[in-house]
Amino acid sequence: MVPDPNQANLIGIELHPMTALEKIEEAGPSRTSTANVFQDPEVGASGNFSEMSDIYSFGVFLLELVTGQQAVKIGSFGSNDTLIQWVLSQLSTNNFVDRRLVGTFTMEGIRDLIRLTLQCMSFPGTGRPQMDMVVRGLEQIHEKEMALTTMMGESTATITLGSELFASK
Repeated sequence: MVPDPNQANLIGIELHPMTALEKIEEAGPSRTSTANVFQDPEVGASGNFSEMSDIYSFGVFLLELVTGQQAVKIGSFGSNDTLIQWVLSQLSTNNFVDRRLVGTFTMEGIRDLIRLTLQCMSFPGTGRPQMDMVVRGLEQIHEKEMALTTMMGESTATITLGSELFASK
């Protein structure tokens, strides 16, 4: 079956929508709005969500993939700090990128992914890329990674599900 080009897909992973919906229903609403780090700060009390606020949320998801940490546990934020300020302050540290990515992906690929993540989380929201551009960026990063790892004689990258990143070991 040929996948719908307008639908997000994970290569080699069969998604079960009913299972995902059941888990969402079990989760229930967030206890407090301040704990919802996925919500675009520009949405605020207005509650006006848009494609750009969804892009911000996706950027937070990408941040979790890069760091290997849940966004709610990343850093200790002061009341005026944002996730993006934390990212910018941590970029030069040796422990920003999840150690499981190092050696699996090239540093150039990781830098490109961080750059895309920051674009998704940028302010104001009108400066964020549209989702088709984000998808195109991810595809370009993936293609470049496949070409670089093949040229270097390394095996192809291993894909880890986001849910597996936070599983207790």
